[in-house]
Amino acid sequence: MNRLRQTMRVVLPRESVVGLALVCYLVSRLPELAVLPRLWELSPREFAEAVREMRFVVGVCVAILAACYGLYRAVGFFPVEDEYRKWLGNKPWDGAAPLPFAPVHPVWQDGVVVGVLVLGGWGTPQPILSPLLWGMMGYVAGLGCVLGDHSLRAMYTALFGLAFVWLAGMSGLPGLEWLLLAGISMVLIGELQRILRKWPGLDFELQQRAYNGDRPGAGVSSWPYAALSPCQWVPPRAFPIHVQPHGWLLPLAGALWSWALLASAQIHAHNIQLAHPNDPQGDLFVGHIGNLVVVVVSVSCVFQRLSLYLPGHRAPISFGGRIATGRWIIPRYDAVWVAPLLVMLIMLTAVPLLSICSPTQALIAVPIAMAIVLAITLNLGPRVDRWRLTAPIRLAPVRAAKDRRNELMEV
Repeated sequence: MNRLRQTMRVVLPRESVVGLALVCYLVSRLPELAVLPRLWELSPREFAEAVREMRFVVGVCVAILAACYGLYRAVGFFPVEDEYRKWLGNKPWDGAAPLPFAPVHPVWQDGVVVGVLVLGGWGTPQPILSPLLWGMMGYVAGLGCVLGDHSLRAMYTALFGLAFVWLAGMSGLPGLEWLLLAGISMVLIGELQRILRKWPGLDFELQQRAYNGDRPGAGVSSWPYAALSPCQWVPPRAFPIHVQPHGWLLPLAGALWSWALLASAQIHAHNIQLAHPNDPQGDLFVGHIGNLVVVVVSVSCVFQRLSLYLPGHRAPISFGGRIATGRWIIPRYDAVWVAPLLVMLIMLTAVPLLSICSPTQALIAVPIAMAIVLAITLNLGPRVDRWRLTAPIRLAPVRAAKDRRNELMEV
């Protein structure tokens, strides 16, 4: 038993995480205890419906656990963290040898874990909730994340491929999602092997913010000299603004994923109408989901974009100064607000329209809105580095609370 435990610990997370996953699984089983006292009062049809709903809850929980495990296997074992990467860089290791802690590739221990999850979700009525399917999807998503810094092919294969796998699972064609997922996995594993073989000459450093003026003591000197230093600004990895081909591929991916999500919502709304023909909420369900997607994505894009421009770079005069001097608009500085205002205008126009449109119209309108919002956010100027160098800006220090506490301690 101890030997088996040591063997499985190679791929399993910490025991506390395993215990948390077990607690989540047991919580998903609690509705069964609520049904047991009134089991004999239910008719055969009501009993079958109750069993179906309880198994659905358990299936969703097991599918989420499987996806998290697949994501952990890809992200947690790839040498992307600073400590692991630096430690590995000091060892006589090359990409031809296995990784010292555990391989990123699937091993037989993964089959044991997935087998336990399959047994835990046994009897789930929906085949789309298969733990093996969701585990592979989580693994593919994780590989797309960790390999995206080094291979655009891997990043967009995972991003677009998982959307098509999701649509294939809803299409009802048996085995299509498995065929697509197997092809995507082969492509990503091939990219993984190619990247690991290039280890001796490959820079595994994550893209950091090259502009260090917002952090005291970073760069060539402390603020304000670091803010004025001629270092090149690099867009953050999670928000590649003004970077091609991300500026056009990410809007296409956003449109595809929003369409896949609304197609799932439309199928669910159709099932609601079949079960409750007189329920008017079935027709509006897709519109509500579309509103939620548009609002969340639009607000997130606005905050992400402004967080790259405004911190540490204030207007040359205050709001009161603009009114007093009659300079209500400062074109070179206020150009930074054009893209966020356009995104908010699209959101405020789309939300009331989606509330009254039909599910078919929402299925067309939301992906178009998502593509436009993301294209404006990622492509519309001004460029961050050019705006910081040419706009009339008043520099201001941006210091985190931790830095302020350290400064007070030094004083």
